[in-house]
Amino acid sequence: MRHKLTLTVLLAAGSAIVLASYLNYGKTEWSGLTGVSHDGNGNLFLHVNTCENSTRSVDVVAGREDLAPEEQNPVIGSFTLDEPASGSLAIHVQDPSPWSVEHELALPEDPSRFFIVSAQPEDTGGPPFIKPQKHFLTAAVTFDRLMAAPAGAVVSGGSGLSFHSPEEFDAKCPSR
Repeated sequence: MRHKLTLTVLLAAGSAIVLASYLNYGKTEWSGLTGVSHDGNGNLFLHVNTCENSTRSVDVVAGREDLAPEEQNPVIGSFTLDEPASGSLAIHVQDPSPWSVEHELALPEDPSRFFIVSAQPEDTGGPPFIKPQKHFLTAAVTFDRLMAAPAGAVVSGGSGLSFHSPEEFDAKCPSR
């Protein structure tokens, strides 16, 4: 009788794990967001709101224009910190300290071409079959569209761009 009870408990626990794995497979949890702004004088700022997460890496890549499906977006700018930081972060591209420049930002020559700002979360979640993978929302914008935004407005989002005051961006988290 005891052996049968143990076997039943093990089967139930195994079924629960399989069910949880199935429900989490391929799930993404948005745990932060990125944006970009300008000050009206040609100075760019990259923004990250880590929400409850942290980061030490912000990348800018070129858009998908003229790329084959198997090609990766080329990195056109990269900034890192020695230690992870959390909260609302801004990188002044022309003077990024305390961020280190790993790859000097070189925006596309054509101002109508997209560039994408992304940050890598320190807590990336777990294996997709156990816990959702955590990512920060990216900001994809063209230089033309960015310069059309008011100075100081943080531009975020992809195809549907959002414009936020710095205070609104600092308070916004995708999971809330």
